[in-house]
Amino acid sequence: MNYRHTFHAGNFGDVLKHAALISLFGAMQRKEKGFVYVDTHAGTGSYDLMAEAPGRTQEFVDGIGRLWKASALPEALEPLVGLVRRFNEQSGVPTGELRRYPGSPAIAAMLRREQDRLALSELHPEDFETLRRELCRQPRTSIQRIDAYSAVRAHLPAAERRALVLIDPPYEDANEVSRLHEGLAAGLERMPATVFAVWYPIKDRSGSGAFHALIQTLDLPPTLAVELTVRADDRADRLNGSGLLVLNPPWQIDRELEAIAIGLRELLALDAQARASVEWLVPER
Repeated sequence: MNYRHTFHAGNFGDVLKHAALISLFGAMQRKEKGFVYVDTHAGTGSYDLMAEAPGRTQEFVDGIGRLWKASALPEALEPLVGLVRRFNEQSGVPTGELRRYPGSPAIAAMLRREQDRLALSELHPEDFETLRRELCRQPRTSIQRIDAYSAVRAHLPAAERRALVLIDPPYEDANEVSRLHEGLAAGLERMPATVFAVWYPIKDRSGSGAFHALIQTLDLPPTLAVELTVRADDRADRLNGSGLLVLNPPWQIDRELEAIAIGLRELLALDAQARASVEWLVPER
């Protein structure tokens, strides 16, 4: 599956991931003390939805496009849509038009407080250069062309002693899941209280179940799985949904994530078998 960010900008997987990321930032910022945000697969930072790649796939139409046009937007999704509107306005897009979509680095840059720090990594050479051009002037922000799991080791433990790490792989490499498993193990060993958010695709139930089972072989802290499918998840030849594992979830974030997932199901469902769920893989102790 080709999951280079630009081809899928603003799709149903992005809006779940980014609505959850905004919620996680809010939870981390309940405390005055700063934290480091580590983005292991940062992409280019932002995306022109009318450019060739996203324009060809048109996946954003059934993602952020539906939220943008919704006459009654669920409260849980207002922060994401409001941020995307502000991003378009700041990018010079005429008021009310949806032309640009912020990736996770741009979202983090918009949410970062003075005391927070961003550590962004991207291995793809073209995407790295675009990311560097877009965000190199951001304060307290480092941008490195480095392997994702090397980035986890490089930035943890953090001087701030508080960290939020987004791991958003393309899952194209046959060894990706095992490398993710090793990266999480190393990250938890280096800084056990880190909040990890791990995005994963959902094709059929057996695939996501096997993914959960492998991750659960780690000595996990409390861990949530939030999932959204927009159609029946019974075919392995297409993307039917996506999920986010949240390790060390902030207090009561499960309620916020559930509201996000349910709101997205209501707006993005493509058939009657669309579903939204929040499950504790490892309950809070």
